[in-house]
Amino acid sequence: MLALGASASLAAAALAAPGDPKHAFKPADQAYARTVLLLKADLPGKGWHGKPTDFGQTNPPCLVAHYSLSALTATAEQGTTYTRAVDTGTFLVESDAHVFVTPAQASTASAIFSKLGFARCLASSLVAEVPSGSFATSTVQHVSLTGLATPASELKIVLHIISAKTKSTLTATVIGLRRGRTFVDLSVLTAGSGWSQSVLRSAAAKVATRIASRPA
Repeated sequence: MLALGASASLAAAALAAPGDPKHAFKPADQAYARTVLLLKADLPGKGWHGKPTDFGQTNPPCLVAHYSLSALTATAEQGTTYTRAVDTGTFLVESDAHVFVTPAQASTASAIFSKLGFARCLASSLVAEVPSGSFATSTVQHVSLTGLATPASELKIVLHIISAKTKSTLTATVIGLRRGRTFVDLSVLTAGSGWSQSVLRSAAAKVATRIASRPA
């Protein structure tokens, strides 16, 4: 969700997917956004491979209908998605930075990302992607996340998946951090047991410190 690339040499206005903010990218804000992302060195464990986040994907219909950011304008959007091949454990970590035209717009984006209804929307999309022959239910929870260098929120989505032979869980954690015009969302996917709450908090704290030390 939320972005497409921009020209490195001049400000660009790019078409956004339904539900995404309008784009009016500025080179200085794009360069800044890259500095607040999670780094590979921030991730515990081995086997991580990072690549730029693909912001061209279609947003879920429930997000477009009820949690759209299309009234907002982003001057920068940068992201890195880390993945690794594991049978169980945390296998995907995505950090995406968005800079908006005003602090009020960043606050609006943060408020949308902290709603339980937003988490339920994402959960319904994950349930819909369960392979044919399997059945899934989901639960969502708001987790308190205080004491960081910036305001933060955390939503946890747990899918309980049942197939003919196995039962498994998939946990999706979405953490939002905001300061000034900047909003960063961290998405973490885990099969079975993976990162503890303390590890999640540590990753969020690293990003919060970078935002606080380099405010847009």
